[in-house]
Amino acid sequence: MNKNRQFITQLNYGFSLCGLMLILSVSCNTRRTASPSVWSVQESQTVYKIDGHSEVQPINEIIGNAELFLFQDTEDTDLPHILFFDVWNGNIVVSPFGFGNIHLFDPQGNLIRNFKRMGESDENYYALWYFWLDRQNIAVYDATNRRINYYNSYAEFVKTLPIGYPTTGMYSFNDQLFFDTSDRLYNGEDSVSVVVLNSDLEYQFGLLPYKIPEPFRTSWQPNNFVPYGETILYQDPLNKTMFKWNEVSHSFDALFTIDLGEDWVWDKEEYYSNKALAKQLESSGEKIVKMKNTVGENYIFLRFEQYGGFHSILIDRRNGKYQKLSSNQGILENRSFVPLKWIGDSLVFTIESDKIKGFVDALPEGKFSFKSKNTVISTNKNAALLWLTFKNSAEWK
Repeated sequence: MNKNRQFITQLNYGFSLCGLMLILSVSCNTRRTASPSVWSVQESQTVYKIDGHSEVQPINEIIGNAELFLFQDTEDTDLPHILFFDVWNGNIVVSPFGFGNIHLFDPQGNLIRNFKRMGESDENYYALWYFWLDRQNIAVYDATNRRINYYNSYAEFVKTLPIGYPTTGMYSFNDQLFFDTSDRLYNGEDSVSVVVLNSDLEYQFGLLPYKIPEPFRTSWQPNNFVPYGETILYQDPLNKTMFKWNEVSHSFDALFTIDLGEDWVWDKEEYYSNKALAKQLESSGEKIVKMKNTVGENYIFLRFEQYGGFHSILIDRRNGKYQKLSSNQGILENRSFVPLKWIGDSLVFTIESDKIKGFVDALPEGKFSFKSKNTVISTNKNAALLWLTFKNSAEWK
């Protein structure tokens, strides 16, 4: 298929609710390839022009390999769904969202321990808002009690850090605390998306300013900060630009932008400056009001919501080619099959227990294997993890 790539010929940028807005002049002779366009805001940035209504291909047709990770089923294992996942000193750490426990498994899927830290004391958390790894400890944000609790890999309490700042999400990194204030006003008229504090909780600076009379609240997941190599990424779901933390300049640099054209509502000032109109538009489902990008070194997995369902697009960062995806059982269109993070060129998904067999049965012969010691799908009661690699983008439709 012929692909056309053109660089930006016109650029107009300014900070707004959506961060850096781009006015593009691009052309493309195919609906299957994004147009990577380069500009500079302290580093080069790519713009992927995506047709959200492009032709759909079943995800199982472009899977290179699929590895299923089943967790050991014990009386201490309770994972009807998984929202948080990471690799911690070679082991697997997972948890649900809300009321539940953090679980630590070895690389074969055997339960090492269930943290059982939910409780009323200062050393426990009331609910799992989210967690992240901070050096050798796991940090748990307890939004109810407005604090971060730290635990080691033995589930032992290390310390607690009270949080006085209003925040939608947060992340600690290199002795700094990053607060997501994108859905609330901060510091009077100087509204910003991110506030940075030092380890003593002293204000350092605010970043990514926006203009809006009243914040428009929406969310995709509890935390808009994610680890990325040796740094972190940030993307408000109302912002089409992904930002990468620059430790040298102490700034968030634009990494890439997803251009969904007329379907993306926040390019139009009449919507983001009028909360009532924006809410009406969100309720109609006609326009895309939020997106979520799961970013790897070579790929981006884009999800957005429109007309009451989730839509998924895989983007090859190396050449801009993209493919809209569907799945059997419709699991990509709901919350039962969700991408969590890239590990190399493998995208780790969580899949609910009752959907596993149907997904595996639809895979091409020779493309499936088990990553865990447990290989019995029929008796599995927990959500599982799937490591998926994809065929070279030249083999996509």
